[in-house]
Amino acid sequence: MTISDDDALLISRSLDGDLPSKETKVLKARSLQEPELRELYDALAADQLLINRMTSNIDSVAMPAEIIDQLKSQLGEDKPGLFRWQMITAAIAVVAIGGTFLISNRSVPTLAEVLSEETAGDQIAYQGGTVDLIATFRTADHWCREYVTESTRAAACYVNGNWKTMASEPTTGDNASRTTGNGSSKVESFVIKNMIGNPLHPNAERVMLRTLD
Repeated sequence: MTISDDDALLISRSLDGDLPSKETKVLKARSLQEPELRELYDALAADQLLINRMTSNIDSVAMPAEIIDQLKSQLGEDKPGLFRWQMITAAIAVVAIGGTFLISNRSVPTLAEVLSEETAGDQIAYQGGTVDLIATFRTADHWCREYVTESTRAAACYVNGNWKTMASEPTTGDNASRTTGNGSSKVESFVIKNMIGNPLHPNAERVMLRTLD
């Protein structure tokens, strides 16, 4: 037996709760007698359960207007029932995966958040990759932090509620290590020239971080 588009539409309406109870009973009775219909019903029900699970975490993620327009143009009511359901399933799955990625990405801190929250000594993941926090120190006016990413070595100071880069240079094998004390790079030169006292130890760093606005 070949499943018709009308049958697929009945199943999709049943799964959505839009099929009248009388027609739902008829559909269920048919599915007990028609293996292909039952197989399609089970497959679409499983798809819907998967979609519900995938989309449950992205209700707060705004879908770009261009995606909404494309879905509307592609999922018009004139599409045959089975084909339209397949397109809906595929489209929602793609959006769900994308939304889950956005949410996951949001859980990874920005570089500014790492500078405001983490102590030196560990390699930390952030939205641009990984960062090594080298040292935390005080200048005459600000708290500052030296750090290294995959592409940049820099010193940033906390100025008016934001981290401002004071010196930076591309990361190379020669300047990606901790400060050597000879002022051989722009960042190191800034640190040596402006640091008052010694870099903070972790406990002092934690206290300092709590004082940031």
